[in-house]
Amino acid sequence: MKKRGRFLYEDTEGTIFIKFEHPGKGVSIESLLPENGRGAGFADFRITDYFDLADLVLAAPEDWKKFGQNTNVQGATKEKPVKVMLPPPNMNFLDLRTAEGDLDAKRAVDLFAIVAAYWGASQNELVF
Repeated sequence: MKKRGRFLYEDTEGTIFIKFEHPGKGVSIESLLPENGRGAGFADFRITDYFDLADLVLAAPEDWKKFGQNTNVQGATKEKPVKVMLPPPNMNFLDLRTAEGDLDAKRAVDLFAIVAAYWGASQNELVF
């Protein structure tokens, strides 16, 4: 059974990969980042925040429904926040699988252009 989430690994050449199911193949993490997060900007890029945004944007409606039904945030305040795990991108809902069942790199890159647009948005206006 595949476990859903955010899984990072590094190959022998030092390239960092991400996948949203384990086991399975991932894609280069830099290929999913906006331009300012690639190359020299990678070290300073807020990767966790970016992929948190991806979870918000790319989760399936059914996953959000389950999240709302199963998450207890009673008593949470600004001073006492409750840590929650957002639903990860749903590869079936997003049609992100190759014929072999792995993450389709090209479709993932295309889909993450949407996340990058939200990430680069200024004052609630999308930048294209």
